[in-house]
Amino acid sequence: MNNCRFLYNRLFDDAILSTVPGDNEQSGWPVENLQNTIHAEAWKTNGTGNVTLRADLGQAQAINAIGLAYFNLLPTTVVTFRAYSDAFTTETYSEELQVVGPIVGWLEGNWLEGGWMGYPDESDPLLYPRVTSLLPLAQQVGARYIALEFANGDDEFYLGRVFVGNIFEPSRNVVYGFKLEIIDSSEEDESLGGVVFSDENEMYRQFTLPFKYITRAEAIGGGFWNFAHYVGKRKDFVVQLMDSDTKSQRLTTIVGKFSSNPVTTGRAFDRYETSFCIREMV
Repeated sequence: MNNCRFLYNRLFDDAILSTVPGDNEQSGWPVENLQNTIHAEAWKTNGTGNVTLRADLGQAQAINAIGLAYFNLLPTTVVTFRAYSDAFTTETYSEELQVVGPIVGWLEGNWLEGGWMGYPDESDPLLYPRVTSLLPLAQQVGARYIALEFANGDDEFYLGRVFVGNIFEPSRNVVYGFKLEIIDSSEEDESLGGVVFSDENEMYRQFTLPFKYITRAEAIGGGFWNFAHYVGKRKDFVVQLMDSDTKSQRLTTIVGKFSSNPVTTGRAFDRYETSFCIREMV
């Protein structure tokens, strides 16, 4: 299993957003919806060629990863990340990233060979896709002004959330005891007369993660401490548990929250143990 990755310091949430071309959005689906944690509140483009999403983060920030969530971009879509030393004039860094649509719960298969059936119409809330991609950069970048250019041609698309910040990646890996649950909270009952009543709800994924060995530097005032202290149980974040292949990415990359407070226990000098549960946001 590859090292876990957590993208949690949500720099995009308070940014000033704009698009190029200007106002590239459909009525009722503005770009500001990207800062809404309700995944059905998305930004929808008008399908008039490639579009660039600009963000003024307010001050220079350290960035080494991008997270995209709740979208219908093709997996082959190229997203170019750009950083600027001033207000979108002098470019200091650029990198092309390919969207790979990690998704679970629909038909498996290669998108180009018939599709995963993972992009239904948003009018059906039970099938509205929860697709998440975590895109690490080749290096850490410091910038206040950043842009994401979506090479989606004349195809309109929607995008629900953007996460920008630094990844926490533990020095040791998840070990035996990792659990993946598919939770279905739907209810069904039958009356005395034989009439069946059903209340269908969205299914979601839930991960239970045991870390049997994290370092003191990570546990006390370091990477894991910063991560857990920042999000608590209130804030959502992007987690990717495996990245060895596309199927693993689809299965284990989600936007989630802690369902309980993480507990860290000291086992020996420079050896700490922690475990927690992450519930996918629906």
